[in-house]
Amino acid sequence: MRIIILSRPNRDYTRAVDDWLKEFDMIGGTSRVEPELIDPDSRQGDNLARAYGVVNYPAVLVTAEDGKVIRGYSGMPLPMISEIKGYTFL
Repeated sequence: MRIIILSRPNRDYTRAVDDWLKEFDMIGGTSRVEPELIDPDSRQGDNLARAYGVVNYPAVLVTAEDGKVIRGYSGMPLPMISEIKGYTFL
């Protein structure tokens, strides 16, 4: 499983994404998965955005091991951390 956050730097939502990531880390728990912050303007980010049809940022994608999207969110507001953490226990 992966938690992917597609977010561009220096945007009006950048601070919210940074705060969300810090809170995700602080909540801790027994989560086996750490979010990956990826710039959609990078090669990897562009490929992911195209593959998953993401057009609004920031985007949070929870994917299975095979790459299938379990749940996707795009735009603001960001999803509740408790909801994302819940997927990591599946």
